[in-house]
Amino acid sequence: MSKSKTIEYAKSGVWDTAEVGSGATRYGAGSILKTPAQILPQGDKLERFGPDKDLTYKEILIKYATANYASHYFKKGNTDVQIRTSGYAKFSDEKIHPDVYSGSKTIDVTGILSIYSGSAQFTLVDEPAVSVKVN
Repeated sequence: MSKSKTIEYAKSGVWDTAEVGSGATRYGAGSILKTPAQILPQGDKLERFGPDKDLTYKEILIKYATANYASHYFKKGNTDVQIRTSGYAKFSDEKIHPDVYSGSKTIDVTGILSIYSGSAQFTLVDEPAVSVKVN
């Protein structure tokens, strides 16, 4: 997603039930609406936020928003395939055609095939040969 689309989604409320956390540490649904000062104990972790410790995580997300990658996951036979694009690429903010989700249409993807964490990944970038065609 582009930076502007990331900010638009963050402001829309669609992520308001997101949890803050990492690994086994989770702070509960909706914790994105809390501030670091409300969640973290006093000390190093809290102090890393500096003057932002009293902003909600949502406000911090918006304040420091950047373009982000987006991934879509499909099956090709029994193989899981991830299609990924950068928020800086020509495919940023592109939505997958609804008929693809319903299964009534398919797509042909020409991209960069790689293995990421043991799974197939197509990467869509600004390379002219990279394309997506809805059939």
